[in-house]
Formats: sequence, C-alpha cells, structure tokens
Amino acid sequence: IVSRVMIIRLAARVLSRQRRLPYLSVNRFLPVIVVRRKFGDSGASKISYSKPAEYRKLTSTEHVLLRPDTYIGSTMQTEEEAWLIEGGRFTRRLASFCPGLIKIVDEILVNAADNKQRDKRMAEIRVEIDKSTGEISVWNDGRGLPIERMDEGGQLIPSLVFGSLYTSSNYDDEQARIVGGRNGFGAKLANIYSTRFNVRTASSESGLVFEQV
Repeated sequence: IVSRVMIIRLAARVLSRQRRLPYLSVNRFLPVIVVRRKFGDSGASKISYSKPAEYRKLTSTEHVLLRPDTYIGSTMQTEEEAWLIEGGRFTRRLASFCPGLIKIVDEILVNAADNKQRDKRMAEIRVEIDKSTGEISVWNDGRGLPIERMDEGGQLIPSLVFGSLYTSSNYDDEQARIVGGRNGFGAKLANIYSTRFNVRTASSESGLVFEQV
C-alpha cells in the first residue's frame, strides 16, 4: 500500500535528482518544498542557521508579556476624566490610571458577572482592594466551576479556565450569547500580568474545593 504522502515524497526525490536540487521535505499541505542554489552560484548547497537575535519564536505567554498593547491596551499612565466613587457618590473628575490595569481587572469582573447567566440564584459580587499590598480580589456567590478533568490525565477545568490561553466555553457561534468573552483570553490575561494570582472555587456536584496559587 502506497499512501498519497509516500507518492509525493517519491515524486519530490525524482524531481530533485532530475534538476540536481537538494531534496528537503514534503508537507501534505504544500506538496513539494525544494530549496536550490541561486542561478550562477557554484558554491556548495548549504542551509545556514539564522542569528538568534534576528528571528525569534515566542510562546503564547511570552508574546502576551512582550506585546501587552495587543491584548490589554496601553500600560502607560494616563490622565482623563472618569466616573469615580467618592463618599458613596459618583463624581466625574480628572483621574490618573493605567488602562491595561483597568482591562485585566475588568476581565475578572466580567467573568464573575457572566456567572449570573449560568446560575440565576447568584445574588452578590464582592470586590475588595488592599491599597497597602496592591491586591484586588473578586468573589461571587454563584455556582462554582466543575472540578473535573477535561479528559483522562488532562488538566482540571478551573486550571484551564484561569491558566490556559484559548480555553473558553463561548466558542459556539451558533449559540446566542449574552455573556462577555469569546476568544479564550479573559481571566488568563489577569493571571499572566499578575505577580500572584489565586483561584478558589467549589463544586456542589462533586463536593470538592479547588484552590490554586
């Protein structure tokens, strides 16, 4: 039995021999990939390695850290008018803030608010800010995430939701959505840009409590 890929490989080798071209590799999406010497170049065929500083391949997390403006907007201090709470009342005045910080906090708030759509009994969201430590915590009294693995030997669902980019329950574009977040970034951005990120949830179905620091 000769597969289509094997036939392509054989054809590529024959083509290389006929044209005296060094055969490199074949990809099923790009049937034949051939690298040859420039016209008139009599030197030996050789593929060199690029200088490390010239081209870089980043992981998803490295790219998020290196290019924050792509994901959360500006990380520079900004001054503009905004609505603030002072003395229990809303006041509009000039405020100094970092848009990127507002964005990652908002991602967690949206995550908590979305839980209301999944659990109609949810009645409260608490936000606590510790100015001395810079810690911000968000809590809601809705149903917790399922504490189970995606598949055998896989990560627990809370770890994926808060720690793995591109993980989301909102990828079904056929389903009407009234919740935020659809690209699998959300809370993960807050995790990546935080010096410490704690997650605690509980599942009434399994009776388990999940906590990750």
